[in-house]
Amino acid sequence: MIEKDFPNKVDPRLYYKQTLRPEKQIREPNTSTKYYGRHDTGNKCKVGKGGSDHFTHDAIQELDWDNDPKLDFEYTWNKYGYRGPDDLTNVGILFAGSSLLLGTGLPYEQSIPHLVSKELGLDHFNLSDFDTLTDMADKLFDLTNLDPKYIILNDFWGINDTNWLMRYWIPKEKDKKVVKEVRETFKNSNGKIFKMFELALKQKFPNAKYFILQPNERRKHWFYDYEPKDIKSIYYTQEEMIDLARDQTHPGPKTHKYLTEKIINELSR
Repeated sequence: MIEKDFPNKVDPRLYYKQTLRPEKQIREPNTSTKYYGRHDTGNKCKVGKGGSDHFTHDAIQELDWDNDPKLDFEYTWNKYGYRGPDDLTNVGILFAGSSLLLGTGLPYEQSIPHLVSKELGLDHFNLSDFDTLTDMADKLFDLTNLDPKYIILNDFWGINDTNWLMRYWIPKEKDKKVVKEVRETFKNSNGKIFKMFELALKQKFPNAKYFILQPNERRKHWFYDYEPKDIKSIYYTQEEMIDLARDQTHPGPKTHKYLTEKIINELSR
């Protein structure tokens, strides 16, 4: 079952290597796949154990995803190659993010985009599965004739592609002073990129309200020194990671429901 979902029958354990930039799987439009991503590769669920990511480490796996047939699900890609509805005629909420808003490790019906859309009674389109903000922006600004009421983003692995270079180079640099200066340079650059993104977002979708769901701590490659003026931050904490998804890494259904309520409360202010 796993082999058919990976190219050329590559062992999923070896599919993602610690290279400069891990290769992403191709999402073929109008298809489904059992597993997807670096972490949701099958047989990862460990009931009673904590998460494999430092941010979900204290959450405990409550569900036996690998052995309970009632929990079985697939990733279904719409005609654009994303999860969720593909009707763009009356989009009220536009989600644009990374693995969290993709709903990695969960049936789509238990993910934040589906739950928020259902709660508000608004149609949505989910443009999520990107590693960096700039990768997502390329696709986001290609969308035409949309006038959403809300745009909901979330944190990414990094701000832009040069963060991959920092990932590769920093561990090799022995001079701590140089490392500090490089990190500060990246932080300043990331801030300017985020500022330009915010300005472009306002120009592209002038009638929308903008929100970003992100952690309350600085992540290794997700950091910037700019305080957004129009994009409202909705912060989540490690303590709010209640349970785990099938991949033992991403937050589970209870956490998605909790974060949905948090988003709804913020949108209603």
